[in-house]
Amino acid sequence: MGGDISGPVELHYLTGTGNTYRVAEWLADAARDRGLAVRLAPIASAEATLATPGPGGMIGVLFPTHGFTAPWPVIRHLVRLPRLDGRRAVVIATRGATGWAGFRVPGFEGTGTWLAALVLAVKGAKVVGITGVDMPANWTAIHPGLRPGNVADIVEGSEVRVRAFTEAVLDGRTTYRGWAALLFGILLVPASLGYLIVARRLLGKLFLADERCTSCGICVRTCPFGANRMAGRPRQRPYWTWRCESCMRCMNVCPENAVQAWQPGLAAIILGSSAVGATATMALTLGGLQRFGAAATLAAQVLGLALLLGGWSVCYAALWWASRYPPAAWFFGHTTLTRIYRRYHEPGTDLRRV
Repeated sequence: MGGDISGPVELHYLTGTGNTYRVAEWLADAARDRGLAVRLAPIASAEATLATPGPGGMIGVLFPTHGFTAPWPVIRHLVRLPRLDGRRAVVIATRGATGWAGFRVPGFEGTGTWLAALVLAVKGAKVVGITGVDMPANWTAIHPGLRPGNVADIVEGSEVRVRAFTEAVLDGRTTYRGWAALLFGILLVPASLGYLIVARRLLGKLFLADERCTSCGICVRTCPFGANRMAGRPRQRPYWTWRCESCMRCMNVCPENAVQAWQPGLAAIILGSSAVGATATMALTLGGLQRFGAAATLAAQVLGLALLLGGWSVCYAALWWASRYPPAAWFFGHTTLTRIYRRYHEPGTDLRRV
């Protein structure tokens, strides 16, 4: 018990399709209802500098779950924070929930909230609140968006829970939730590390624009990471760089539904990684390098990873070059299920403004 929050509230958030932004707004509204000053700062932009709250205030960190943990931009942002010197902090991770006919399957934040809380604690913050929040599943590169009725059900139910959590924290009650998620998240740490180191890069290189692209550039202007650019002549097309974090904003903000995740590329990545791994193992065996033990194995894995990333980079550049021509763009657009997927963005959020 550290007393209620009486100073300014600063909320640092990362959002792709608007889910986390909506949760940040709920928290901000509850704070404003108490007459507290609130500042919302998007983590992915220069705005999220550290006008940290003074005595009696609170800093909140809100983000979506990626790979059963916190996204790399969030981890990097927290590491760069200055000392927080006992300031109170809360951590909220949004997680993808699904549902139908009033039945809900909750999401899973893994180690995300607790990892962020650990970094904040190392920075000197007093973490007074930790929770995961169900929001509609939004990984539309893999699955279609939920139906409007299911979206409304999940959003309305989560708003009630977020406001109750916020009221408790603002009243000075320490509130930690997500112990089960932490336990299972620890078991999935290898998968989380694989996502942070490799998978997030490869998944960002699945995006292409199909023949419906009008070169409007909305996907470029709204990307929170500046991860794509318009390129090519005479007709420009969006090109996704290694900075892409697969936040799904570009796919869901496109007015023509022209942005696709080319799923055959994912199959190619899986097959390629398997082939590279098998080749590295064979090279170790045939070359007799296994006698050098773990060092040789690690060197082979690093080399295999470099080959995989480099190979996919070349393949993506070739695919993008081909997509500048209508027949190839049509082919890419009609060989992925995302062409028929329902898009999703949080219904109360304008993605062009967050």
